[in-house]
Amino acid sequence: MHVDIRTLRSTAQIEGEEDTRLIRGMRTEAERFLRSFSWCAEIVDSYYGQSVSVGGVAAVFLFHIVPAKDEAALEAYIEEMTQWVEAVRSGNSLEDVIPVDAPADEEHAAMLESRLGFLRRNVLDGVGPPTPNPGFARQSSGSSQPSRDAPRTVKPH
Repeated sequence: MHVDIRTLRSTAQIEGEEDTRLIRGMRTEAERFLRSFSWCAEIVDSYYGQSVSVGGVAAVFLFHIVPAKDEAALEAYIEEMTQWVEAVRSGNSLEDVIPVDAPADEEHAAMLESRLGFLRRNVLDGVGPPTPNPGFARQSSGSSQPSRDAPRTVKPH
């Protein structure tokens, strides 16, 4: 199905008794799905496009959301991808996990798990409120090591 986004209408403009019942029901289901994730703090507005075919009415929704804190979205992403890794390794169905554009085998599960570990260690562990004195922090051993919260400088090659 192809929906031209220029033809999307606000869900506030749904007209007709049958369309209203069908489209609003689909919108409610889509909103419930989005709100089930911690990364979706609020749904501000919604738009839809529809197509009528032999099988019935199909609708595509575009939601304007307010995301939760950045780390909540990344944590949710990592959790969803971890469920894919676990399903692949256990031989369980992938029907109820987020789709991953890779073969469902141990090699790709291991690569994804490695990348998720990198994100946990290098991105999530560094997320938090800024420290009042960013820079180098003295470790208990007395050696100077960059603090996890210290600003990181990347120099061009």
